[in-house]
Amino acid sequence: LLLADSLLRDICVTIMFVCSVSTVVFNGNPLLRYDGYYILSDWSGIPNLASQASVSMQTWLRRLIWNDGLSETPINSSNRLGFNTSPARLRLYWISSLLYRVFVYTALGMWVYHKAKQVNLGAVVGVLLLSIALVAVVRWLRLIFTPPPSQRRNRYILLRRPLAIGSILG
Repeated sequence: LLLADSLLRDICVTIMFVCSVSTVVFNGNPLLRYDGYYILSDWSGIPNLASQASVSMQTWLRRLIWNDGLSETPINSSNRLGFNTSPARLRLYWISSLLYRVFVYTALGMWVYHKAKQVNLGAVVGVLLLSIALVAVVRWLRLIFTPPPSQRRNRYILLRRPLAIGSILG
């Protein structure tokens, strides 16, 4: 109303639209811990959805690798909406969230790398970013590949599970 049909009005409308859409896209996304995550957590009745999904995936992988007799961890759910919560759904959420986080972190890392490359710091930033990624992967793999107390004495137990280990590393 305050601006007549002009370039300034078109720019203002474009900025408003882009900012509002990007806010909804990023904050409404349930795969990162923003508003959408808490909405999904409340809707499903699972507090700490990401943590429980991670524990469910770790338990499943440890059972696959170590033939660990641990029972599936119970899901803390105060479900009021009839949402069927299963370990398979938690693992699907974990995989989706992981893939999305890898995409976001890779995009941000590539942006930082290209900006650092413009000031001749590309190699330093590249090594730093790869080191951060390697530490994250190694920490998670240690959780999975640490033998349970009942099997710590047998060092060659992993050699009996080549299909499971090959699938995870693949």
